[in-house]
Amino acid sequence: MGRKNGRTTRGTSARSRTCIPRALLEANRWTTWRLVKNHGGKPTKRPTGSTLDPRNRLPFAAVADELVAADGGIGFTFTDGVDVDGARLLALDMDACRDPATGALTSWAEELLLKYGRSYTEVTPSGAGLRLYLLVRQPPRAMPIIRVPADAPIGVDKTPEVQVFGCGPAGYVTVTGDQLPGTEPEPVVVDTLGWLLNRYRVEEQDGVESALPVGKGAPPSVAEIRERVQMAPDGPALLAGHWQDLELPSASEAWWRLSRATLRAARNHGETAADFLLGETAFGAGLVDSRDPDRYARRGWVVRDLARIAAKAAERGGEVFADAFDLEGWTPPAPPPERGGAWLLQASDFAASCEEQRFLVYGLLPARGLAQLFGDPSCGKTPFAISLAIHVALGEGWFGHDLERPGAVVYLIGEDPTGVRDRVVAQLDQIDPTLVLADVPLYLSTRPGRLIEPKNAQDWANQIREAVGGDVSLVVVDTQNRNFGPGNENATEDMTQFVESIDGLSRELGALVLLVHHTGHLAKNRARGASVLPAALDAAFEIRRDGYTVTAVPYKAKNWREPDPLVGSLVPVEIGVDAKGRPVTAITLDDRPPDPADVFEEDEEGETDLRVIVEALGSADGVAMSQAEIMAATGLSRKVIRGRIARAIELEMVKTKKGRGRVKLAYVATAKGLMSWPSSEGQQGVDLLS
Repeated sequence: MGRKNGRTTRGTSARSRTCIPRALLEANRWTTWRLVKNHGGKPTKRPTGSTLDPRNRLPFAAVADELVAADGGIGFTFTDGVDVDGARLLALDMDACRDPATGALTSWAEELLLKYGRSYTEVTPSGAGLRLYLLVRQPPRAMPIIRVPADAPIGVDKTPEVQVFGCGPAGYVTVTGDQLPGTEPEPVVVDTLGWLLNRYRVEEQDGVESALPVGKGAPPSVAEIRERVQMAPDGPALLAGHWQDLELPSASEAWWRLSRATLRAARNHGETAADFLLGETAFGAGLVDSRDPDRYARRGWVVRDLARIAAKAAERGGEVFADAFDLEGWTPPAPPPERGGAWLLQASDFAASCEEQRFLVYGLLPARGLAQLFGDPSCGKTPFAISLAIHVALGEGWFGHDLERPGAVVYLIGEDPTGVRDRVVAQLDQIDPTLVLADVPLYLSTRPGRLIEPKNAQDWANQIREAVGGDVSLVVVDTQNRNFGPGNENATEDMTQFVESIDGLSRELGALVLLVHHTGHLAKNRARGASVLPAALDAAFEIRRDGYTVTAVPYKAKNWREPDPLVGSLVPVEIGVDAKGRPVTAITLDDRPPDPADVFEEDEEGETDLRVIVEALGSADGVAMSQAEIMAATGLSRKVIRGRIARAIELEMVKTKKGRGRVKLAYVATAKGLMSWPSSEGQQGVDLLS
């Protein structure tokens, strides 16, 4: 037994090995594995040799005496398929289906075991999963990962899913010999996996090629892929196969890095990436020194390994080959000629060279570039920024918008690190009280930046890559002023240099940089500083606060339709106690309007005003009205209207809309508001909405 993330993990004990089925024992498919940290710093079980290399598939006797420690065990390789007595051996890997403390199984796991005759099944190393072995007479060519629509056991931080090993891309499974009580001693023979396919409404895939990812939009050109790979860290050396010059331990490590860079450059179009690796690199030309250089030139091998790398993007490939070499005289092939001069492209070539608009959060924020949240002091800017950061890091949607690019997040703190820490803890508790900070790929700075200096921005890029060890989706700069450095944000020259510097940081990391800033002293409807920055932004939101209600009003959406305002509420959360036992409270963001009962009690006069406002909005036949128009229609003062509108939004009787012209925010009555006081105008509005 060992420990992993605070949980017990199982190796393969000498006693438990007696439970391993004959179908596995007699196959020369055995390997060993060790628990290591991947690029994101999370533990992963890495085989000690490449699963694609037949020389690393050993008889059981060769690994049977392997000492089992907390950081390793033995495993079984399924690459290229394993046939036993005319049937294909498959393993159904079932995640998040068992309580590791009590051994209780989820209902969906019990159902699956029953349907397949309680075939030989093991408990996985984490204790939270099962692995069921079957012999299938008509196996599928390839299978997608099946997401199970069920909750994980309490305390288990994985997603319930089933992955089939033994068909499709390369792979191996750990073997514990910890047989689940009540299951058969050998794999059961079945005709097909038809029940599993029908139960979860999935289809088998056409084979290994279909396991390659398919990106969105048209695949990029060869020239664009090469240019993007060359911009990656060590890109030119990887293209040339110079792994030793990079002080890498093996050619396979360089291949892994090159494959990952190529997949990103190809916008996740797997077949295009495979074509590029085979036709445009030293690996594909068979010119990389290793014990088997020809494998990098075989399409079948390349496709299988690329499918494996894409499926396990967070894991490193096995470090197998460590031979010396001296490669001379090879350079990447020249790009195909393009119509036009060096600085000009014909329109169709130009269109093909441009990327489609990609989002970090769909319809709100781009995948890379510059964005900004701005507002008055204490308006809720930081809660909005922290909420976004944690949702991106957790891979969850935000304010009802799909998250398109989940990943690691870096937060550059300019002031009050303790306050930011408390708000991060509070926000995590607000989203899911079972989560802990150690499981979130969120990185916070211990010092502010001087981002006006290009060298400092480059230093931060280097620090970020070293700390994260992988891709970064979002960099939050809170606040812009405290991370600006020695310059004047009101001076055009200094702001121009700042913009170029942070734009370079965005390009270097391939991430969105989000600036948190204050409004101007005089111009309250825009951020403080020279106008160079607003012109350079891809997206911006003004944060407004009214009591517990906070609203992110769209200020700029460069290349897409301006979204509706985001309305949330500030919520106090107790995150612990201090040294004297007193509660410590932090303010966090909820993506829902406040509960009216938690805001204030309505008096009779307020209810009358509210009714007048809602009826005025109802009489507008669905046309949004500004505060000035509501004043003219009701005779109420702006101050009264502002307070009653906030109350109406909290009661979900009124919702905000984008204003017209200089008016940023307008209002319309909801169906709930119109039904509250059924006047003739209000009833007509209800009829139209129903």
